[in-house]
Amino acid sequence: MISARILVSGKVQNVGFRYYTLNQAHVFGIKGWVKNTLDGKVEMEIEGSKNQVPYFIEAIRKGPSGSRVINLQVVDIPIQNFINFKIV
Repeated sequence: MISARILVSGKVQNVGFRYYTLNQAHVFGIKGWVKNTLDGKVEMEIEGSKNQVPYFIEAIRKGPSGSRVINLQVVDIPIQNFINFKIV
């Protein structure tokens, strides 16, 4: 199990990015949360298996249609033992 904080910048608000992230989390078995930030980015904390997290991150890097990811920053964090994935 690994855990990470991800910060995504670009055209990532008002394009369904959080709902896309929620869907991808369900597809890849990822737990955690996602939210918009006041400065126009999307932030999330995630955890999942070492096998699934890289695929999830790659899906987030692509984003939904209408979005444009310019930068994706990933920082390892301690395991949080999330129960599910939610939009906050």
